Amino acid sequence: MEKANDFLKRLDNVESVVNGSIHATLSKLEHHSLETRTERESEAKEIYDSIDKTIKATREKTRKLLQKSNLSYQHKVSLHKIGLSEIQYNEIIKDFDSIKEDFQSGLKAAKNKLDNLNKL
Repeated sequence: MEKANDFLKRLDNVESVVNGSIHATLSKLEHHSLETRTERESEAKEIYDSIDKTIKATREKTRKLLQKSNLSYQHKVSLHKIGLSEIQYNEIIKDFDSIKEDFQSGLKAAKNKLDNLNKL
């Protein structure tokens, strides 16, 4: 499941970008009044906490899917060699695609909230 392992690596990159982004957002807020800054910092931290939880949950779901299918360390192996039928393989791919879609949807929603916060 090279696709899943690559996705896990990309999650690490997303996590790194998110960490940099929170610092940039909080820096921008320094120019606001104390009351406004405090309120927006709280909102920003909630958004980033949500993103962080989403990343961790997605990473865990992906690892569990790989473990459940005994694919954790299988990178470039044929279906026959790992003992999966095409139906089993397609089911795993469907589950993985669902995990990715949920992650992307959650990330997009958080990004929209953050964009709105940065506009204020």
